[in-house]
Amino acid sequence: MKKISAFLKSRDNALAGSWMINSIAYSIVYPFIPVYLHQTRNLPMEQAGLIFPIMASASIFLPPLAGWLSDHYPRTNLMRIGQGGRACLFLLLALMISIEAPFWVFCILFFLNSGTGVIFENSADAYLSSFTTKEERPRSYSKLRIGTNIGWALGPAAGAFLASWPYELLFVITACICIGSERFIRYVLPETSRTPKDPVLTSISNNRAGGLWKDHYILAILAGVFLLVLLSAQLYSVLSVYATKVVALSRRELGFVYFFNGFTVILGQLPVTALMSKLKISHNWRLVIGAVFYFCGYFYLGFAKNFIDVVCSVIILTCGELIVQVAIYAVITAAAPADRVGRYLSGWVFVRGSAAALGPYIGSLLFARLTNFPILLWGILASFGAASAIVFAVTALLRTDKTSRAA
Repeated sequence: MKKISAFLKSRDNALAGSWMINSIAYSIVYPFIPVYLHQTRNLPMEQAGLIFPIMASASIFLPPLAGWLSDHYPRTNLMRIGQGGRACLFLLLALMISIEAPFWVFCILFFLNSGTGVIFENSADAYLSSFTTKEERPRSYSKLRIGTNIGWALGPAAGAFLASWPYELLFVITACICIGSERFIRYVLPETSRTPKDPVLTSISNNRAGGLWKDHYILAILAGVFLLVLLSAQLYSVLSVYATKVVALSRRELGFVYFFNGFTVILGQLPVTALMSKLKISHNWRLVIGAVFYFCGYFYLGFAKNFIDVVCSVIILTCGELIVQVAIYAVITAAAPADRVGRYLSGWVFVRGSAAALGPYIGSLLFARLTNFPILLWGILASFGAASAIVFAVTALLRTDKTSRAA
């Protein structure tokens, strides 16, 4: 217990723990949502796929509010509100499953559930920036990624273990875990100043009055992120149905596919981050490299014939995830004025949510038409990763050229 207490005294460790609990809760049910709607409720794939843009639309409408709140109110309280709200909504979803409620009811509840998640995520990311410097941030954010993916490894594995149980029970368990997350945040995460612990950010905050939507550099980065998320959004939407229906994986095998995704991040996140730093690769070029890995991993799915093939493709694309996610956070928080960190991060949430809303639906439409042409299906989807790599490369070259001229 003393070792655990000492471990949690580090705020980035404690914050990673809160992300882990949050991810365990959500990932128990998330991969099985399209399976439930399409295979248990017998809804057409086109209709079942609509649940993802509806859920992700919360990340379109709510980030400006969430960002503003996290720049003005205690971030730990906002994180607790997000988790408590999710617990209530998961209990309602369990009830709706038990009575086989209409599809539109699930749409409303999943939208609200996703909205409470936006509040938690934006506040947590902004909270990290308040007690870390620009140099510390990649390693600290890597810890959050590890905590998140421990949850995403354990959650689907638990879901696979409970796959034979009624779906509503999964949602009840998820609600209980969300309550545990809210309690954890209350007791281990003290509130901090909203000003980032970075003298560079503080010094430039008075010189950048244009805000996020006039920052052309960050807007270009977000354009690349949008393309990449169109692709990465397939991991828990189309891939789950493709793997079970086309490759013929069992629900249990599907759960372990996602386990390997999380396990790769757990083992590789800190070493990969350290390697990128040792090689002195800029965060802009890390985005390019990561996008290429995404492209390769998803394109390889077109050749998948069995469980091992799917696992290999997921490990490849996860290598891209290891590089990209930390780099995005580092780039955005380094560019954000001290008094607008929450709002800059909300721009990332907004773009991520927009792409996450559109990506699965595009994937479901392509899946419905190209089920018998897997190489074409995943080739078209993987092209978003290639396009993203091009955008990031152009941005990196222009950034390097601008820096050289300034010097």
